[in-house]
Amino acid sequence: MDYISFSRALVLALGLPVVGICGAPPERGTSPDLQFAFATCVGRFTALMQHQWLTGPQRSDETLQQQRQMITLLDAVTPPEDKRRAMSQRVQSKHAFGNLLARIRASRDPANTRWAQNRVERDINACRGLLLGPSSLSQSG
Repeated sequence: MDYISFSRALVLALGLPVVGICGAPPERGTSPDLQFAFATCVGRFTALMQHQWLTGPQRSDETLQQQRQMITLLDAVTPPEDKRRAMSQRVQSKHAFGNLLARIRASRDPANTRWAQNRVERDINACRGLLLGPSSLSQSG
């Protein structure tokens, strides 16, 4: 590993606190597993974007930009031999987050809906917090 991209070096240098954001990552050395966190967030942004296409397409453009930024971060920390693992995490995260969003749409229990809405907001804000730039600071549009 003689070559390291600028974006990968930046991400590693920042030492982003991602363990508490996405749960405990799989054990991999002593540093937080950025691949796991970024892949989880790509899946969440993908599910949110698909949900927005159904319920409020005006916000899906912002989510698309956030998803693309997260994909860039994921690519920066994922060596070729880990691409399949990262894709698997993306798919699992998208499915889980999509189920949470469906719960909001379909639940007839106000407490359940409130819980799901709070969880969605907390999880997506944690992912937005990992993004660098103005879109991570402004969430209302």
